[in-house]
Amino acid sequence: LEAMACGLPVIAAQRRPLEEYASPQGTLFVDDTNPAQVTQAILELASNPEKCIQMGMENRKYVEKDFAWNRVAEKYLELYQSLD
Repeated sequence: LEAMACGLPVIAAQRRPLEEYASPQGTLFVDDTNPAQVTQAILELASNPEKCIQMGMENRKYVEKDFAWNRVAEKYLELYQSLD
């Protein structure tokens, strides 16, 4: 989340909970047991600065929308109210 909040592209393992929290538009998901796939993702971003910028902007929007403190507070309130 910190990298996304900073407007950076993300490379993440294709597993939970990363898949649940990472922005689909700003994240390259890889099989972390496959070094070639991880390397390819790094090279893809390193060779395409425009893609990095676009992915970073998507990540920043995603975090602002879904993880801002007011949104997190709303989610907790909804959860507490559902427990009644």
